[in-house]
Amino acid sequence: VSSPVIAYYSSAQGKRLGFRLRRLVGLLSFVSSLSIMVFYYHIRGGQCLNQHSHITLATSDIVCYVGRDKHENEYLIKYGWPGDIWFHVDGLSSAHVYFRLKNVSIVDSIPIDDLPTESVYDMMQICKHNSISGCKLASVKMVYTPHSNLKKTFDMDSGTVTYHDNKRCRYGRCEKDRIRVKELEKTKSDDLDVDYYAEMKTNERRIIERKKRERKAQYEKGNDASSGEDLYDPMLDDLRAIKQKAAASGGDAQSGLDAGLEALEGLSLAPLDQHGGNKAESNTAKEAMPVWMREAEARQREPSADVRFLRERGY
Repeated sequence: VSSPVIAYYSSAQGKRLGFRLRRLVGLLSFVSSLSIMVFYYHIRGGQCLNQHSHITLATSDIVCYVGRDKHENEYLIKYGWPGDIWFHVDGLSSAHVYFRLKNVSIVDSIPIDDLPTESVYDMMQICKHNSISGCKLASVKMVYTPHSNLKKTFDMDSGTVTYHDNKRCRYGRCEKDRIRVKELEKTKSDDLDVDYYAEMKTNERRIIERKKRERKAQYEKGNDASSGEDLYDPMLDDLRAIKQKAAASGGDAQSGLDAGLEALEGLSLAPLDQHGGNKAESNTAKEAMPVWMREAEARQREPSADVRFLRERGY
């Protein structure tokens, strides 16, 4: 670089020009970040596991989407759905891959332990392939957890997250599968200008409508819709507490405890007469005993603490 150019950029006018150029570059990068792009993949479905084995997911029921960069991942973290499952390479930098159910009119989400095996395998392959360091390795460790378990604080960098509860995380090994990765890359598509907030609100309305239909169906069948898990009735809770208290004070006829106590009432808990005398002779002997001995013997004939406890409560 010639000396006149260096002298120009060292002057006040050159510094102002350099400042304007830097502001222009920053503005262009900001505008480019506004055009959000999400990559979509078509992954395999399959039969769910455990308690959801009666559900079989098809490819059209699943949405697999990936953030373009760390800045876009911030939107995915902020506006994710409660039922989304988040995939990432453990310990390495990689893309954020999400598993989402498209048809929420049947079920909101599938538990993380009940996901189809084929779907989890494809999600891991996509996540590994979109990792700069992970794609070069033969095997990597994967972590996946529900979106609601992701924790984001203000002091974290863009795209960085941690977990609320590590017990809700699941881990697995992902081996390199070039054939399957090529098949998944053929299904890759992109979408511009995604309104994450509108999609989240639309999903919430669908869930609310589905729950209303379920409560209405229960009410039509004769069930009390207000006794479900979605609504809490304090009056019903008080009635249940009163019934339990009344059952405790009135005894329990089903367990046979009352009949057993009635049979024990006729039995004497006093010790047997060691001399084998009759009742009259024992009474005469007791009258001749000192007062303190008669009081001690009377205390021994008193019922035990357990019996007194039951009698005080009406048993």
